[in-house]
Amino acid sequence: MVLPSSTVISENSAKGLSIHQVNITDMDTADTHTFTSSYSPIEGAKYFDVDTITGLVSTSTQNIINYESLNATDFQITIYVSDGIDITSETLNITVENENEAPYFDKSIYAISEDEDLSQEVETDPGFVVTDPDTTSTLAYTMDCGAYQVYFSINETSGNVTLGTGYDLDNGTNPSTVSCTVVVTDGELNDTATLLITMNQINDNTPQFNSPTYTFNVSSDYGIGTLFGSISASDGDNSTHIFGTVSYSLNLSSACDCFAVSNTGELYVKQSLTSYTSGTTFTFTAKATDGGNLQNNTTITIIINPQTATTTTTTTTDRYITFLEDPRNAVWLVLVGCALLGFLVLMVYFTYTLGWLDGFCIDCTTRL
Repeated sequence: MVLPSSTVISENSAKGLSIHQVNITDMDTADTHTFTSSYSPIEGAKYFDVDTITGLVSTSTQNIINYESLNATDFQITIYVSDGIDITSETLNITVENENEAPYFDKSIYAISEDEDLSQEVETDPGFVVTDPDTTSTLAYTMDCGAYQVYFSINETSGNVTLGTGYDLDNGTNPSTVSCTVVVTDGELNDTATLLITMNQINDNTPQFNSPTYTFNVSSDYGIGTLFGSISASDGDNSTHIFGTVSYSLNLSSACDCFAVSNTGELYVKQSLTSYTSGTTFTFTAKATDGGNLQNNTTITIIINPQTATTTTTTTTDRYITFLEDPRNAVWLVLVGCALLGFLVLMVYFTYTLGWLDGFCIDCTTRL
């Protein structure tokens, strides 16, 4: 029996992997041979087998060899062969070789959250749990957040994520949740996981009135419920969020309780104004409140005017006017009539004065 002096196998080799086939020579060809083995260190018996009939040396069919968990990496297997009378032995040296194994995350998705529009950078631990069977490996992290990469970064060594400044949900374009791909590598092999970064909407804008003051003129005969104007305030928070909604109220402590405002900012008469004289002026404040209870004020001045004059109109049945009912036609008819009358007077005068009538000579002696 002749064995090689040594052989090398890699950790994580398949169970039952053939390592070496022991061959023997026996002049007594009819002998039956039996193989046995011993291991040094004894731990080798856990990871290697010698077939008692064939003498095939292989890895264990029960255990995978993990380099990092071994107490030793060099093993000596002494193989004995017996024909029932004589026995001989040889030693096989096996060295287990370390191989690079990929690090891996303990789960595929992680999540963190922070408030929008940060005034300063905030570093957050996402809780990455990474296992690398190669205990001596140095791990490094990278992160890709696509179009929103400018707002987020990852510490290459610790894996902590920094949430940058300026991420604003109020612009209507930034999403509330950003999906980033995180990669951990040992320099050769790597694994990936998804990090979901949720940015929380905060009430970071106070409503602003479109004008610092408002002035309205109303008539004392305006009925209850009459709309006479409106006020308006805008809020920089996203209008689709409750923080971006605005409601209105009036502080009438210094004025009569004659006016009110709707939630949309429309002002209307609440009580009769008939008892107030012209020129009466009311000044009070209006308040705009957003969904997060941030508030702002403006000043309203209302001036009472005289009652609105009432005009009486007569309703007639519609019809076309006649020619003579049109005053323009009457004028020129009078003028034409006067002209005709004058012409007639002249004709009569010349007829009786000169003796002419219809072109015939009445008094020929006079004519000659």
